[in-house]
Amino acid sequence: MNAKQLERRLSVFGANASALDVVTRKLRESFKVSTAGRGMNAHSLSTDEVAWIIAAYAGSDVAARASETLARLAELIGVGAASAFRHSNDFLATLQVVLGNPDWAWEVWEVRICRNLPIASIHYRNGQIEKFVAPEFVEHGAGYGTSAFRSEGVLSAGFLHQLAIDLTGINDAHE
Repeated sequence: MNAKQLERRLSVFGANASALDVVTRKLRESFKVSTAGRGMNAHSLSTDEVAWIIAAYAGSDVAARASETLARLAELIGVGAASAFRHSNDFLATLQVVLGNPDWAWEVWEVRICRNLPIASIHYRNGQIEKFVAPEFVEHGAGYGTSAFRSEGVLSAGFLHQLAIDLTGINDAHE
């Protein structure tokens, strides 16, 4: 799946195509997403690149700030109990692992990425919630720098599962 195919797939799930184009372009400019090939020669995105694009899109209140959003999300670390899917203590790596396996993506109910605070969470079907926060939140405790109002981008279960199937080419029995 190349970037344009990903943009089409995401727009089917309700994403804004022009904002996605801006996010992808900004991540290319900051060398987070490969610049190799365009059009028919466009390279296939890695699972990492897809995770970065969807996280930057969901976590950005302004698409043009996608690189800054991705840098903020890259700093988020897990707090509390880890799920079976957390192979790393950072948010983006956990999202990459989930997208790399349709069975694991099936276990996720939703991913919530806060746009105005350095917070993200992964909610599982079994009710478990993994929280990821900026390191200073861990140091200072809950409530540090928080706001009464949060603006969040939410990645749904069906979307994540379908995207994992598209990325891996593995269609499983959870349909």
